[in-house]
Amino acid sequence: MSAPLVLPSSLQWLGRPPLWLDPGCRGHVTALVLWRLGCGHGFEAVADVARAVVEFAGRPVVGLAVHVPCLPAERDPARVVRALHELPLAAVIDAEHALVRQLALMALPALVLLDAHGVVRFQGIGVPHPRRLAEAITVLLDEAEHRGELAAMAWAPAPLRAPSGWRGLCAHDGQLWLADANTHRVHALDRQARVVRTIGSGRAGRDDGTAGEASFQQPVAMVVQDDVLLVADVGSHTLRAIELPGGLVSTWCGTGRRSTDRTGGAYGRDQGLCTPVALCRHDGAVVIAQQQAHQLWQFDPMTRAAAAWFGTGERQARAEHELVLETPAAIAADGETIWVAEAERGIVRTIDLGHGQGRVVWDGLQRPVAILRHEGRTFVADAWQPAVLVARDGEPLRPLVTAANGLVEPVALAWFAGRLWIADAGRNELLAVEELGNLTGQWMPVLDLSAAAAVVGKAPLELATVLPRLRLREHSDVALRLRVPAGAAAYGGRWSVDVEDEAEPRLAVPCRRVVMASGGMVEVLLAVGEVGVGALRVRLGSDAAVLRYVVPIEVAVDGELGVELG
Repeated sequence: MSAPLVLPSSLQWLGRPPLWLDPGCRGHVTALVLWRLGCGHGFEAVADVARAVVEFAGRPVVGLAVHVPCLPAERDPARVVRALHELPLAAVIDAEHALVRQLALMALPALVLLDAHGVVRFQGIGVPHPRRLAEAITVLLDEAEHRGELAAMAWAPAPLRAPSGWRGLCAHDGQLWLADANTHRVHALDRQARVVRTIGSGRAGRDDGTAGEASFQQPVAMVVQDDVLLVADVGSHTLRAIELPGGLVSTWCGTGRRSTDRTGGAYGRDQGLCTPVALCRHDGAVVIAQQQAHQLWQFDPMTRAAAAWFGTGERQARAEHELVLETPAAIAADGETIWVAEAERGIVRTIDLGHGQGRVVWDGLQRPVAILRHEGRTFVADAWQPAVLVARDGEPLRPLVTAANGLVEPVALAWFAGRLWIADAGRNELLAVEELGNLTGQWMPVLDLSAAAAVVGKAPLELATVLPRLRLREHSDVALRLRVPAGAAAYGGRWSVDVEDEAEPRLAVPCRRVVMASGGMVEVLLAVGEVGVGALRVRLGSDAAVLRYVVPIEVAVDGELGVELG
């Protein structure tokens, strides 16, 4: 048998203590996805691994997202946290590319599958095929089960809780509409950024229905067509329609799965989409920027047909006059011109619709993700400068609002009520710039995220809570007391307590007990070993409720003999 993979000690873990593959993931199938923040294909690979973790909920499957920064702006941990917002994965940064060298990777994204012993059983480049990924995980689980090697207590993810970077703005009929991936809803705001109307249940999904029943995954862009607000939901690869008078939501295009179709021609739900991230109107049609398809598509609201318009779907031109778009992240239409911001190349180009030709008008940007045309001016949000820039036609871009004005990560733009509105994902606030001459503006919080539903919170997946570090006494039986949820069951109920040590070398003996609750608490004795630092994985369960914890611990000569969780 090959040697198990050992993760480099230089990895920077986000939101939880370091996770040792052995013993922390022993008895599990582990999917490592190596990606980088500036690559949209990388995030698609991360999303596929996250979906696999949800699909195998309750079985010992670990998802590990390893971010490999290649540009200075990608080294900001806060940006990584926003990108992985609520995904059921353990997150880590390979800042020194140590794991990349260890695996001899030549490109990103990459997928590595480990068996129950931590041995590499598959390694490949590119976005994984969801069905084949699920089949491979099933084979490895069945193999471990046949040999009696599956973990007794399955790993539970502790998602990163932070505002997501996905945002969209659209002004219409005296209201500013906000597409917000944090709450999985679309909100109408007044001039003071107060919510006056909400569409969506708050659950992550793609259900149609009334304003309170419908669900969105990651709504990111909007455009109004007659009395319908069209919403690009990048998380479900769909185009959703909200009837503004009544709020009824329906799906106008997209199968709900990422499509590899680069031609189109089908209708409605039969036509697949691939990462629709931006919308605009032109001549009665809706233009859709499909970021990872590297194309602009036209959608006909009357027939609900969609087809490729510009872009070959390739990242390199095969012929001299081919128009190649690389990761179009934002679009705007003005007359017979389409303006396109290409995020990874850091450029803004125009497409002359009369001749079907494109030309680069501005380059040297870091990551342009939003574009707005207003009264002959072009506004561009460059998320990684961070800055909002402006130019009149034929002029160079100049900074308008920058970090000096408080910007952290601008991701969406709109012109509303005589002001330029900027959605800042880094601050989770809106900036309304009132006078472009002297930049007097007002920062306003977007929404209270505490009321938002978790992306995976409604899925059949047990989630873990990361607790503050505990200090335990060495060479002692420490009383571990866990609080029972008041509404879960009578305090005299039977509860199972499972404790696993994720540290290497081990700091505590694994514990499995069935105990009776008393006074709203259950208690087990945990045999603690020598001095060290690590983490415990704890599960408290009954027929009424299940609680999961990741508990950082420090074992010391003066540690506690009794601690309380929950």
